[in-house]
Amino acid sequence: MCSSTAYETTPHTKESYWVRTLAITVAYFMSGYVGLQMPAVGSSVTLVWLPTGVAVACLYCFGYRYWPAISIGAVSVNLAVGTAWQTCFGIAVGNTAGPLITTYLLRRLQFNPRFERHRDIALLAITAHAGMLVAASCGTAVLVYSGLLKSDFIKAWLCWWAGDSMGVIAATPLLLVAAQREFDGIKIRLPEFAGWFLLTVVVTGGVFVLNDNVGEPAWALAFVPLPLIAWATLRFGAIGTSIGIILISVGAAYGTSIEAGPFYRQTATQQVLLLWVYMVVTATLGWLIASLHFAQMRAVNIQKVLEDGLRDASLGVLLTDAARKITYVNEGFTRLTGYDAKELLGRGCEVLQGEKTDPATVLRIRACLDRGGHFDGEILNYRKDGSTFWNGVLISPIFDPGGERVGFFCIKINNSAHKEIEFAIQRSEARLRTILDLEPECVAIISREGLILEMNPAGLAMVEADSLMQVRGTLWESLVDQGHRKKFNEMHSQVLAGENRNSVFPIMGLKGTTRWLESHAVPYRDDDDRVIGQLAVTRDITERKRAAEDLKASEVRYRELFEDNPHAMWVYELDTLRFLAVNNAAVEHYGFSREEFLAMTIKDIRPLDDVPVLLENISSVTSGLDKAGVWRHRTKGGNIIQVEITSHLTEFDGHRAELVLANDVTDRRRL
Repeated sequence: MCSSTAYETTPHTKESYWVRTLAITVAYFMSGYVGLQMPAVGSSVTLVWLPTGVAVACLYCFGYRYWPAISIGAVSVNLAVGTAWQTCFGIAVGNTAGPLITTYLLRRLQFNPRFERHRDIALLAITAHAGMLVAASCGTAVLVYSGLLKSDFIKAWLCWWAGDSMGVIAATPLLLVAAQREFDGIKIRLPEFAGWFLLTVVVTGGVFVLNDNVGEPAWALAFVPLPLIAWATLRFGAIGTSIGIILISVGAAYGTSIEAGPFYRQTATQQVLLLWVYMVVTATLGWLIASLHFAQMRAVNIQKVLEDGLRDASLGVLLTDAARKITYVNEGFTRLTGYDAKELLGRGCEVLQGEKTDPATVLRIRACLDRGGHFDGEILNYRKDGSTFWNGVLISPIFDPGGERVGFFCIKINNSAHKEIEFAIQRSEARLRTILDLEPECVAIISREGLILEMNPAGLAMVEADSLMQVRGTLWESLVDQGHRKKFNEMHSQVLAGENRNSVFPIMGLKGTTRWLESHAVPYRDDDDRVIGQLAVTRDITERKRAAEDLKASEVRYRELFEDNPHAMWVYELDTLRFLAVNNAAVEHYGFSREEFLAMTIKDIRPLDDVPVLLENISSVTSGLDKAGVWRHRTKGGNIIQVEITSHLTEFDGHRAELVLANDVTDRRRL
């Protein structure tokens, strides 16, 4: 029913809540109705009240919100035996409060419902008796107030308290440990279980119900059923233990209630105390036997798992004695080294060492082990065939219960492939670092959180940092101008989503200098191809930005200078290469009319063999590089002239364009 140490906290639907509430109510009613068939005082007090065990188990497993099921069950079962409804509601208050208090204490004291520790048995008994103080006091007070209890107040209170406490001790474990695997174990031994159950009923009935020899002479008989609990524990697990305790406790209570068995006394208080002590001792003894058995089984299972794991593990495992002589190796170790186990037993680990083994590492291992410490490192070892392999080694000392070191436990991992990869990575990283150091543009790695992880020297100079440590862990966003941070963060999110993004934004360096940057960012991925940040290549375009702004601010003046300039000037669109504007000097110098120019592209004034160079130049221009140089041009008359070109990126009537100034240097070039 509830096999974990933590109570249930997962949400449920309304339907499942009411179904579970009904089931708890029915279980409470049925167990309570059976209990009230053997009352000890009046019609409402019995010596074993199993519904409290049902209540505590359900509240512990399913949560406090199922308390209405306990209250409804308590009211219903008392109404069923003819108790007035006002009295039923009063009794239900105590019957609900007691289990709630017990459950609260169990949770606060970190109770483990698997009963694998002696502490948990004591916790259940202590919290049950503490919580049922409230239930017994409330119930007895209600009976007195309603006139149903006019004498034997102490007996009634003791019976109520003892009965409710025993209900928790007897029934709660059965519900807590009930699991499918427990029932499967009983099914395998079903004939034996049936025989044990029948024998327990017969022995319990004979000792407590059919036995007329009451009092001290019959005390010894009370211990006759106890071996049956040990039998149940060893063969049927926790469920068998719990059923045995319930059968014996109910039998003892029933026999006493009909004035039979060894615990019947003329003095009611003495009778209740004797029966209570017997039931508590029986339950405690049963669960102590169970806990010892569970601990032993757990140790056996752990040992088996450990042995199977060591035998089948792909890692090399060996044990040595205090003199470091090998006493055990697993199959993984023999596969790793090529030696048979017989060839290694009794020898020292130096059999795996050779001329290439680092002596300093060997000395470091020995010094560490001599101090009783642990070693975790790498060493170069030799196989039987003489081949070498890099070996990850974890060595720990083994101590006996008295604290004396009796040997060592060692795990070996073949790290050869990883070591080669490590060397390759180191070489690759060294080459990459050299490239990054020489890269004139800023290269930075930014984490998913936007933190600077790596940055080359060009980037450090760009952000005015003296070293990487000065900016590592800094938010890249914190350097971006406040007005551009939202756009920058949107770009970062798009890169984390797997996109390549270009952006332009201003930053303020650590020393207060503002720069405009043009960034090309791509996703930065780990070995599993997961995006863990962005890799950004950024260039400083402050001067270009300033020039563009200056050009835009003086656009009118440039337009005036454009037409009257004595040098040929034109503007052409970068995407289509068509002329957008030409000045008078260009019309006069090249011989094409203005209309002819505007119907042409820049390729039409270049010799055919210069077109590839032209396209390469255009590509450089579109990437943001201003160009200057001497090129060959063709006039309308077919003459080839040498032209000194100065160009600049611009925007013309909404088009990306290049402004070109052409100076004919043909004569000068001939000289």
